[in-house]
Amino acid sequence: MPTARIIFIGIIGTYRSTVARLVADELKANIFDLGPYYRAYYAAHPGPITDEAKSYQDSGQLVPRRLMVQIAGPELLRLWRSDKPLVTPDFPRTPEQAEVLADQGLSPTHIFRFTRDLDTIRREAGLRRVCNICHKSYQIGFEGCKETTLCCGQLLVKREDDTPEAVERRIARDLANLEPLQTWMRQHWPNVTEQVIDITSTSKAATAEVLTKL
Repeated sequence: MPTARIIFIGIIGTYRSTVARLVADELKANIFDLGPYYRAYYAAHPGPITDEAKSYQDSGQLVPRRLMVQIAGPELLRLWRSDKPLVTPDFPRTPEQAEVLADQGLSPTHIFRFTRDLDTIRREAGLRRVCNICHKSYQIGFEGCKETTLCCGQLLVKREDDTPEAVERRIARDLANLEPLQTWMRQHWPNVTEQVIDITSTSKAATAEVLTKL
């Protein structure tokens, strides 16, 4: 059996990153989460590339393939070619991103599409807070998290893209990108069947479901 290369697709707020971390822990796998990778890159590499990439994200758009490859391409391909399993909860998001793998002759072993009730996504997005140091996400009111909770010695912050207006833009963006991505994957990776994970309870339950389907 080939080493697992697991792709999670879906819209925002479907626990993909959380489940990916839990699955990676169980499998002793690498994880490539594009959102946190971008934020870490921006902090370490201020300059024109960072400014241009952030300008797309600040307006609710995805970073174009050209910039994505420049920023994250080497690390993505390094992890994909390693001997360890890999989980990618935030990549690919578009056919253009998927082509980064296809152009190198690479393909996943598993594809999971995460779904969830939209009203729940909207409500919980307003409760999300993140650590500016380690980029870990929290939910106010869950697992003891409060507005006064500290991480890495600092108060948690609300991301600019978690305002109600930004959330609506991100949902619309992700829904618009999802169907073309699914079509592309069926055409180019026909031997990999998409499996659906419907988030109706906890991230731990979703993790267990993913693990049983591997």
